[in-house]
Amino acid sequence: MRKLKAKSNKSFGVLKDKSIHPIKATYNLFSTNTIEFSDGTIEQATCLNCLNTPCMNYDQAELIISLLPEMPNNNTSKVCPTDAIGFDENIFPTINATACIGCGLCIQRCPYGAIEWQEYKAYISKSFSNMYSWVNDLSMEEYQIRHKKYIDIQNKPALINLPKEFITKLYNDTINYCKKINGFDNLFVRNLFINLGLRNKIRAIGNNYIRFDLLAEFDNSIIVGEIGLNNTDILEEPRAILDDIAILFSRYNIPKETIIPIIITLAFPNKRSDVYEVITDINNVLSIQIRTIPFHLLVMMNLFHLRLEPTQFFKLFNIDKNNLSSINDSLKIIPELKTIDPYLNHSFYQATK
Repeated sequence: MRKLKAKSNKSFGVLKDKSIHPIKATYNLFSTNTIEFSDGTIEQATCLNCLNTPCMNYDQAELIISLLPEMPNNNTSKVCPTDAIGFDENIFPTINATACIGCGLCIQRCPYGAIEWQEYKAYISKSFSNMYSWVNDLSMEEYQIRHKKYIDIQNKPALINLPKEFITKLYNDTINYCKKINGFDNLFVRNLFINLGLRNKIRAIGNNYIRFDLLAEFDNSIIVGEIGLNNTDILEEPRAILDDIAILFSRYNIPKETIIPIIITLAFPNKRSDVYEVITDINNVLSIQIRTIPFHLLVMMNLFHLRLEPTQFFKLFNIDKNNLSSINDSLKIIPELKTIDPYLNHSFYQATK
């Protein structure tokens, strides 16, 4: 078990009665989060140094899917795609502000609201308040029981107007990391989907035997995905989708009718692009409907701690030459986008001139 370094008991405040426990974590986007305890007291949220560090790592239950166990995949458990989060000298989680892009993955993962934004970067509050005593000196077994019981107490942050400069910086940083780190885009999308409740796996870097970027399953459907966050060839994704479906059918006898092909795009190509004709032709000739999902929507869902309902979600986003916009479908997921998202009419959601 990890041990904490403490100079004195005073560092951790007055110990709470062990029968008193957190009952609600309230998230406030871009302001201080709070924790309410069972005795009615409310405190500023602070890091409890969770023994399983959910802000840093996914557990195995979140990573494993039974589909294609032989598929070489990137099974890293790390939450942060830029490796911005680690331990400080007191063995508490800490965030490197230089590496942080403000995606909010770790913020959504913290069950006690201890991670918040400071100047659009994630910041871990470590006040060593009375909250710490709730887990101090617990055995691993006791801790896991308590943590499992209270990890779902989070209140979603209120849907507020997002500053345009915050979104602009996030996407500029995303593009830069896509260029710098091989596999960054796939890992980022994988982690967004895990946070939204969809277990999935991504291909191992350098693996050419199985080339699809992402694989997931729900009910009797299989989701195969291509991720286009850093791709200059706008026709590559639909071509790759056909290759993916052929592999699933020919090598693994997976019926075409059970496969849901998706493309995750950072920005929609302009209206003159051939990609929409190609997607339409694929549907007309092969009866394969490709869903084109805005990466931006996945980020927005994560920022506001929403969950993905696969049956509804993957019936949407049928983009082709007759439908060049995902705005209406995105509003079905987050109706408030109309008022809170300054980029609603941007190429993040639709083809532009």
